[in-house]
Amino acid sequence: MAVIIGSARSDENKKYSGGKKGDQRQTSTPDYIGEVSLQNFYIHSKGWVIVRPRDKNVAKVMAALMHTACNNKYIGYSQSNRYSILEHGVNSVTPVNCDCSSLVREVIKEATLKDPGDFNTSNEVEKLLETKMFDAIPYYNFITKLYEGDVLVTKTKGHTAIVVFGNTR
Repeated sequence: MAVIIGSARSDENKKYSGGKKGDQRQTSTPDYIGEVSLQNFYIHSKGWVIVRPRDKNVAKVMAALMHTACNNKYIGYSQSNRYSILEHGVNSVTPVNCDCSSLVREVIKEATLKDPGDFNTSNEVEKLLETKMFDAIPYYNFITKLYEGDVLVTKTKGHTAIVVFGNTR
């Protein structure tokens, strides 16, 4: 079974800032090409830290919420307007933007009913561990099992995603 992750990747111009609200690149559902979309798991050049929800039911909800966000044409990408997702959520019917970390924050907020607070990929692991709702696996290697709802964060500032389809806990 292929592991599928979901994340916010880049705006309609394949840039990181200045994009219009909403996903201008999405053309189908499931969405594998949009600004916020699904993709096959890959080994990031910076390496992955796995941040695993302690509660398997929360993990399952997180995977489902990320799947919803990736297929929502109203959610686009722009770092300059990354917080509008926090006002409307993953089921938004109003065009909004996010970046990879604000989308992960919103998914966690909706799944746990607790806001983990503001973070970006440089301090995400620490912020999530502070909530006491997650455990960290410091590195991914080829024998590591990825489970639905696992949060992937690059070892240095870069990117974050959530496992949408993976092993069931």
